[in-house]
Amino acid sequence: MFGSMSSLDSTSTFAEARAAFRDSLSYRTDQSTAKALALIEACEWLREYHFSRSSQGGSGGHELEIESAKYSDAIDRAEKWIANNPSSSRAAGPRHFSFENFRG
Repeated sequence: MFGSMSSLDSTSTFAEARAAFRDSLSYRTDQSTAKALALIEACEWLREYHFSRSSQGGSGGHELEIESAKYSDAIDRAEKWIANNPSSSRAAGPRHFSFENFRG
C-alpha cells in the first residue's frame, strides 16, 4: 500500500490503516517527509475508532485494543520531525545544476 503512496479513505480497512502505519514508521531513518505525512494520516484514520477495547466471538474470538493517545503521540512526534527537518525528501524540491564551467 505505501509503495504506491495511496491515501487512506472511507473505503480503507483497519488492516490497511495498520499496514500504512507500520510502513511509514521508518520516516526518520529514511529522512522521508512523505512517510511522516503518511504516518500522520494513518494515525488520524486509526484514531477515528472511538473504542478502547472490542471483542468478537467470546473467549475464542478476536480482541482489539486501540489507544488513541498512542496515535496522538505519534502524530506529535512526526509533526515535530517535519518542522525540524526542512531538508527532508519532500521539502528538498528539484535540483538545479549549473553548466557554467562545463567543457564540451
